[in-house]
Amino acid sequence: MSVPNQINDGNWTVATQTGPGWWTLPFVSNGDTQSFEYHAKFRQAAANYVPLQNSLVGFNTPPITSHEQISTISTTRGTAYLVEESETSDVGCGILEFTRTYASLPVKRTEQSTITYPFQFVSTSATYSWTTPPPEPTVAELPLVVNANVVYDYSLTMQTVIRAPKVFSVFGTLLYIGGTATGTFFVAEDSSIKLYRGYFYERRTVYVDAAQFTT
Repeated sequence: MSVPNQINDGNWTVATQTGPGWWTLPFVSNGDTQSFEYHAKFRQAAANYVPLQNSLVGFNTPPITSHEQISTISTTRGTAYLVEESETSDVGCGILEFTRTYASLPVKRTEQSTITYPFQFVSTSATYSWTTPPPEPTVAELPLVVNANVVYDYSLTMQTVIRAPKVFSVFGTLLYIGGTATGTFFVAEDSSIKLYRGYFYERRTVYVDAAQFTT
């Protein structure tokens, strides 16, 4: 018989796990069997309970949370961070029960998709004309549906934005932005960054294969 992991100080002044926890794999449908979440029931005296939810403050600052938000536990699958706490239920005698979710920092993964990408063509001389040559230089776009790799990577701090290559013609001057490439793949759109869970930041970057378009 296994014994549940439980610490009881006798008066419930600290959050105490009650019974065994359980696992979930948030990205297993996307082929990721390493990233995990660990869930467990806890109890604590109502007089000592401080909720984790509604503790994010500030608009121009990183999230600031209460006492245990960034705490970790060691599990058989590895280290996990406290990222979420459920609403409480009253089990009587001044004791509250709630569920805490601990999660590993998700590993980097790639998912396949399709997007409409506007391939760009640049003319630096007016050597063609239908009726009147356009002013030089000229930037044209041809939207095509192409296969794409969507890359997700995670960190405990804000990441930098990866810029997509883009050409603009501004008052007759060409402006080039971005241009990061990985092999034949290049960034199709600027990466997006958001707070995923707790202090986990998620960066999503879309890459397309240049070999899909030839002239």
